[in-house]
Amino acid sequence: MSIYNNFSEKDFEYWIFQMDDKLVSFISSLYGDIKTHLDYSIESLKNVEEWLINTYKTPEAIDAMHRAITVDGFCRYIGEVFRKK
Repeated sequence: MSIYNNFSEKDFEYWIFQMDDKLVSFISSLYGDIKTHLDYSIESLKNVEEWLINTYKTPEAIDAMHRAITVDGFCRYIGEVFRKK
């Protein structure tokens, strides 16, 4: 069972409300080259994809509870890339 099930509309609204602060916190928590490639461009998504594939070898690996903050951070980042374009 995925850790991302069973969220209400109120949960989603709170998630959106926190967007800016959570993105700043997430990006500042990253290390290595990926951090320097996150410029909210469509091209940066290739770097995100590469990082995720190299870091999480299987879909099950990324679905682990202790990775929820990383997954949430990249979901927020990807959404913001599309929102800004």
